[in-house]
Order: sequence, then structure tokens, then C-alpha cells
Amino acid sequence: MSNSGYMPIEWVRVATDVVRIRIWEGKPLMEIFYPYVVAGIALFALIWKKMREKAKTINAFMGITFIVAALYCGSGLAVLHHCLVSVALAGGGPDHRSYTHLCSTSPHTR
Repeated sequence: MSNSGYMPIEWVRVATDVVRIRIWEGKPLMEIFYPYVVAGIALFALIWKKMREKAKTINAFMGITFIVAALYCGSGLAVLHHCLVSVALAGGGPDHRSYTHLCSTSPHTR
């Protein structure tokens, strides 16, 4: 068990839950899976570089660890992407006219 109190299977379920929620929301599959592909490619490149330096082979444990790490990092990228899209769609802040309208105490501006 890790220091965070979560079991290892829960770290994997984060990724599957995020994908399931995005599919339920009706997001395009390309938008859902590209963060996982990007994370997988980046992690594969890092592992490949380290393996070439030390001339090691991949065993089953390293392969499973790589897949879990790619899923976990991909889910983080997916959530970050979702937040950035939400911020972009929400705009930079409240509309000035509606904000002053809501905060105004004058009955003539309401």
C-alpha cells in the first residue's frame, strides 16, 4: 500500500473511470484517447533512452509498470485538457454588463 492510502488497483481505475465518464459525456474518441497516446509515447521514449544507456531488456514487471504509468499520466493529461477546454469555453471572466447589473443596488439598472 502506498503512503496515500490508495490501493494499486485504484491508481489504475482513475484512468478507466476518466475514459468512461468522457464517453458518457459524448466526447469524441480522439479527444478522449490522445492524452493517453501522448503519455505513452513520452514514457516509452524515456524508457527507451534509459534502456539504451544501460542495455537492459524489458521484463513483464517493467512492461506492466509502463502500462500503468502511461494510463496514470494519461489520465492526468486528460483531466488537464478537460480543464483547459472548460476555461476556454467559459471565457475570461464575467461579462461586465451582467456583472454590474447583478451587483447594482439601483432599481433603474435591473
